[in-house]
Amino acid sequence: REFDAKYPQPQATYWYARSTAAIDSDATTGAAATIFNKWIDTVGKDYYKQGADKKNSMKTAYEYLLAVSFNKKEKDNIKMYEDRLREIEPADSVLKQIEDAEKSENAPKKSAPKGKK
Repeated sequence: REFDAKYPQPQATYWYARSTAAIDSDATTGAAATIFNKWIDTVGKDYYKQGADKKNSMKTAYEYLLAVSFNKKEKDNIKMYEDRLREIEPADSVLKQIEDAEKSENAPKKSAPKGKK
């Protein structure tokens, strides 16, 4: 970590985040969240505009961050990561899944039919 502080290497940080996210494959602990956020801070929020590979890297980071926020019910973060991901890839499949899950959570609950007496 001292080396990383002295000689920042964004790709190393990205792959460290990816490998940590693989361990947290169900995105419940958020183990890679801090690392992904550090990487995003290093490369900048517009990094995805520099080509397809960079766009895919940024999508991966935001998909993980969105999934963690959704699983932890962090509404402010969910909105922020949805907005960032929508800006990068409006048709993103993870974004759609989360939006659909949010709609079903917010849908009015149907009461069970009352039995006839």
